[in-house]
Amino acid sequence: GTPGMKYSDATVTYTVTVVRDGDGTLRITEDIYTGGDDEESTNVFENEYKKVRYVPAIEKALTGNTDKVPEETYEFRLTQTEPETAEGKAAYTETKSVTGEGTVSFSEINYTESGVYVYEIVEVIPEDEFKTVGMTYSEQIITVTVTVEQDETTNELDVSAAYDGGDGENKDTITNKYGETIYQPGVEKIVNGTGAPEET
Repeated sequence: GTPGMKYSDATVTYTVTVVRDGDGTLRITEDIYTGGDDEESTNVFENEYKKVRYVPAIEKALTGNTDKVPEETYEFRLTQTEPETAEGKAAYTETKSVTGEGTVSFSEINYTESGVYVYEIVEVIPEDEFKTVGMTYSEQIITVTVTVEQDETTNELDVSAAYDGGDGENKDTITNKYGETIYQPGVEKIVNGTGAPEET
């Protein structure tokens, strides 16, 4: 059956009452439908179609001198890598951002067929002129594997997801490290001439 389609299990009964008039003519006096899915229209079969949805999301974390890190907005890109389109291109891509640490949620993705769908999430590293001094930007690649399975009995779809490549218990965290750049200025004292007394 069609993935995601829940087919009606109703049984419609059609009862016809036929009488014979005095002249021998047959006539229907009553016809009744019972047992359909609709209470008002008992001759209706109703199928229910349901898509399954999943919202990819990751966590953004900072380490190092986090109490001194300047406020910055970080950008992330999600790209579907499997399955590819017929042209060999990514079937889906999206960019989201978050200011500071927090959760980055991408848009809801609908699935209508069973299969394995793979996405990669990376931080979009800014150009040098826009980087925060002292910030080490992550080059981690988080892989999100979404598995959609069809129940053979009900045809309903079920979705699950697994993350890999990131930090944290769930491998779903991208971490930047911030450290202030410390510079110790220094000078050298030179005295020209001869016979100069020692001086501190």
